Amino acid sequence: VAREHPRVESAILSGAGLADIRGLDGGPEFLSAFRHFMDRYGFRAAAEIEMSHPRYCEDPSAILSSVRASLRAGKRREHRRHLERLEAEAAAAVRRLEQSVAGGWFGSLRQWLVRSFALRYRGYLSMREVLKYALSQLLAETRRQILEAGELLARENCLREADDVWLYRRSELQRALADPGDPPPVDLQERRRQYERHRRLNAPRVMLSDGEIPRPEASPLRAEEGFSGIATSGGTVEGRVRIIYRPGDASLEPGEILVAPHTDPGWTPLFLHARGLITSVGGVMTHGSLVAREYGIPSVVLADATEILTDGQRVRLDGDAGLVIPLHDGAPRAEAEL
Repeated sequence: VAREHPRVESAILSGAGLADIRGLDGGPEFLSAFRHFMDRYGFRAAAEIEMSHPRYCEDPSAILSSVRASLRAGKRREHRRHLERLEAEAAAAVRRLEQSVAGGWFGSLRQWLVRSFALRYRGYLSMREVLKYALSQLLAETRRQILEAGELLARENCLREADDVWLYRRSELQRALADPGDPPPVDLQERRRQYERHRRLNAPRVMLSDGEIPRPEASPLRAEEGFSGIATSGGTVEGRVRIIYRPGDASLEPGEILVAPHTDPGWTPLFLHARGLITSVGGVMTHGSLVAREYGIPSVVLADATEILTDGQRVRLDGDAGLVIPLHDGAPRAEAEL
């Protein structure tokens, strides 16, 4: 819709917000489409399992940033064409599986079984997300109820501000609502300090049942090989690193390689423009790796990637060998880019 209205497109590219777009030619049409999206998906959010995080309907900046990045890509329907190419590749893979079992006794039966199982697998695997989708709606409604409780307690001078309600435990919140004049004896300022301290901590990659945290030696950097990690999605690309700790913190420009501590479904808008993915934590079956394979971009899990790499640094990402190779001016370009 933005591309159909040049003034709207120009405003979004220059960093305008929704309020700035309203009075432009095509602004009402764009805002109508934006509201329609929010009506359907506004209950989603980055790290949405954490109910204290704002939903998209409360803070739509991440979605607007995704629209902005799509406009900068400059090609209409490019994302759709990319998905169509991936679907064609998947269909070709099923045909290769059928052909591989065609010979010998019961070849035609084996072909039928292979195709049947492959199509069922592709058709039903996505149902694993249906439960999460419904849970997200429940979490959004729970957030709304808790925020209303916080506003009530703030009006009753039980809380200094409504957002402090997230510092209560559930039993404490219920007690405060039952008798706002006699709030629980809790030092909310100390809890806030603890919360901020915990946010800065990095969780260990592995913790044993007895509490021991194994700390393997860091992989050394070697000029000919780079940093070694876990290969989770094939392919080789080169690009500049964009380090993002939370999906609402920044937008990703087309062609950049996303580097993140980890990802969840709330990061999906950033995948639309990522040329590759590097996460500090994960494995072959974690969210970022799965989505990278679905989008056909290379992916590597590299321990402490957000600390090792530098924002804007140019690297070669080898999703087949699990390597991240820093590049310097004049370094040879990867074959996939030539």
